[in-house]
Amino acid sequence: MRLRGSMIIVLVACLLMGWVRSQESSASLRSRRLQIRRRVLERLAERGLSEEEREIVAEEIMARLDSHMGSSPPQQQPPPPPPQPPSSTTTTTTPHTHHHNNNHHHYNHNTPSHNNQHSRLPASLELAASRLIDERPSFQEIVSQIGPFPDLEEQELQEEMEEEQQSGLVNQYISREEQLRELLRNKRGEVPEEAASSLSSSQEGRNRKRGRKSRWQQEREGRRDAIRNNRRKRKKKLAREVRRMINAGNITLHEDESGEQFIDCCPSRDEYVNVTIGKTDKNRAVEIHPGFPYFRERVCLPHIENKECIFPRQSLRSGVVTRCKQQYAYSQALSRMYLSTEEDWKIHFIKLKSGCSCQVAVNHKKKKRRKRKR
Repeated sequence: MRLRGSMIIVLVACLLMGWVRSQESSASLRSRRLQIRRRVLERLAERGLSEEEREIVAEEIMARLDSHMGSSPPQQQPPPPPPQPPSSTTTTTTPHTHHHNNNHHHYNHNTPSHNNQHSRLPASLELAASRLIDERPSFQEIVSQIGPFPDLEEQELQEEMEEEQQSGLVNQYISREEQLRELLRNKRGEVPEEAASSLSSSQEGRNRKRGRKSRWQQEREGRRDAIRNNRRKRKKKLAREVRRMINAGNITLHEDESGEQFIDCCPSRDEYVNVTIGKTDKNRAVEIHPGFPYFRERVCLPHIENKECIFPRQSLRSGVVTRCKQQYAYSQALSRMYLSTEEDWKIHFIKLKSGCSCQVAVNHKKKKRRKRKR
């Protein structure tokens, strides 16, 4: 009898423990379902849906989740019936062989699929709900990531911490908004002292830059005017000098058959010189024989040599430079090496002036590459 009574007590205790565990699991499932619903509402709010649309879509998603899991939302289970008195034959069934209807691992084939149900959502909400379901992880993945369900007290603590974090973010947002408003007021000139000083300093800097730029422009224009004036002066001076040389007879005029007169670009004249020491074609100094006659040379005029040729300025392009240069030729003469008294007199070629030629040079200025505007 004592053994039978102890077995009855053990059986009643096991039944009570199973009932308590089922109540705890149902409460944890309800809390988990509420948490999933809250997250779904947050995701829908991020997508810009209104409150009514969020509620409709959330209900539709939770219904699909329940149908997918093969179980309806967890409801309050009725308390188990009181234990019946054992019969005359005692059972030896252990407490953990109690049948548990685990619907988490079996799909309910009697539940109609979502494709057969008539959707009560508009097309845009139906598309948003389908996207959320595609992005939503499965229930088993959520359970595997989170682990055992938290108790109600832990969930309340977590919600309080989230509210505190959100309040901190709200305060931070408000402070940032106030800072932006202050910056806008400073830009509009509502703060007189600091803003006015910064504006005055920036205005002074702009005025200095404008002054430097205007001075550079004036200097550049002054250089241009000076170059133009020098060109005009050179042109007038050259014309006056040529006219004076023609009047003085220093320049020979050449006439053609029609009677038109011409002048040399680099005027020259003939001179007779007595050369005692000359230079050969091999650049050696020689002594000319004393009885040798005078030499005739054609030399540049002294005020023309190494100067610009006589050209009208309009006929030359910019960058063209001219000059009058003395030319040389070689003539035979009886001579011997300089300071050599024992050497006999021989005929050598002596360097003599033979005319004045005009030389032209073109200065190719490199063009500045223009920077392309990006």
